[in-house]
Amino acid sequence: MSTQAASRPPDFRLVDVTLDSNSIVTRSVEIEIERHKAISDILADSRFGLVGAEKAQGPYRLHLSLAADRLHMQVNCAATNETARIELSMAPLRRHLSDYVI
Repeated sequence: MSTQAASRPPDFRLVDVTLDSNSIVTRSVEIEIERHKAISDILADSRFGLVGAEKAQGPYRLHLSLAADRLHMQVNCAATNETARIELSMAPLRRHLSDYVI
């Protein structure tokens, strides 16, 4: 780890959230407005960190995609370029997301 990265305090926040345009499709103008608002809210008031990622102390960029009924999250540390990939099954979330279009 560089001296500069070691000396700066952690910045546990998201600075960018992107959606994979191939797997998260555009449904309507109204849904896109809601997505934009949700992402703006997350960016304005987020506290985010990766457990056990000493080299990746933020800020972070998050890229979301869907594949095979799984949510794929790629997290990049903006300062060090460290990357983490996280996959979650969508099955347990389906009943909570039933009112939303994914």
